[in-house]
Amino acid sequence: MDKVRSERGSALLLVPAFLLIFVMIAGFVVDWSVAFLGEREVANAAAAGANDAAAAALSGPAFQTNNEVTLNRSLAEVVAAESVRRRDNGVLRDVQVTTELVGPNKVRVTVHAKVSTIFTRALPYGTETVDVEASATATARLGSGSGGRP
Repeated sequence: MDKVRSERGSALLLVPAFLLIFVMIAGFVVDWSVAFLGEREVANAAAAGANDAAAAALSGPAFQTNNEVTLNRSLAEVVAAESVRRRDNGVLRDVQVTTELVGPNKVRVTVHAKVSTIFTRALPYGTETVDVEASATATARLGSGSGGRP
């Protein structure tokens, strides 16, 4: 009977250690979820910026004189940056938008941002932010109902 009584308290000593480990694992899961949310946000922002730039940055003179679909680079940069800025919902920090024309009618938008962590910043080896980046490409074409080339 003496041996049983001496082992009863040993389980109580393990409970705080397991609780601490459980809270740390839960914190990592939450921060990974926040980082994944940030990755999806920049991917959606890049896609929206590329689509808006391809649609709104058409070069009017080239289209009117030669029926060619070409993009205006400076207008594409402005439209893409504005599109990404309008999508801001507070998840992303330090957002940088890079727009490049990869063809006469094709634009690539890259969005780089930081996402704030929640739990891992409290740990000595944790970081306050996670870097996320995504690119999207869009092509401007003549529609089938416009009488132009497909």
